Amino acid sequence: MPTGYTAMIEDRDDVTFPEFAMTCAHAFGALIEMREERLDAPIPEKITPSSYHEKGITTARAALALANALTLTAARRSAREDYERQSRNHIESMGRMRQKVAKYDAMIAEIEAWTPPTKDHIGLKKFMLEQIDTSVEYARSSLAQPDGYKPVEQTGEQYIADAVKSAERNLAYHTDGWAAECHRAAECTAWIKALRDSLCPAVSGRLANDQSDPTR
Repeated sequence: MPTGYTAMIEDRDDVTFPEFAMTCAHAFGALIEMREERLDAPIPEKITPSSYHEKGITTARAALALANALTLTAARRSAREDYERQSRNHIESMGRMRQKVAKYDAMIAEIEAWTPPTKDHIGLKKFMLEQIDTSVEYARSSLAQPDGYKPVEQTGEQYIADAVKSAERNLAYHTDGWAAECHRAAECTAWIKALRDSLCPAVSGRLANDQSDPTR
């Protein structure tokens, strides 16, 4: 039974070793971005870096500029809006947790009222209770200490400091990520070139001679 990579050998009589090798190259890290494409998709000469971190740098710089330009009046207004939104979310979250705990408690009551039919079913009863205890633990602790989860309104100064810190953290993350992405793309490009050169040494040698001979 052929695989997706070897089917070409069975289906065609003209498959060359370089063609098969380049098809199998799709399975390696250098071409991971092509994993969703067809195996016969052409492999590029150069791997370009993903623009995710590059765009992130632009966004983080803009956010940092806005944070540094915030006035205390605007920061206080934004802090108040955030606090009101978080307070609404907190109330809704506590309501959902109370409903969740009530459902689990109802199930616990049924489980505890159940008599296992044989001694071999005792473990099942214990397991069901353990599963519920694990699932409801966070909700119970949240309801037991509701004040510990209530949002706190920031001052204007705190809001600005947090906005600046967040933007700086994002900028550092995307800057490091962009450098790593460029390095990865360069390594992948070198890997592909080395593979192509090894599969077509005669062509590579001729190109090298052409470049070194000024009369050509």
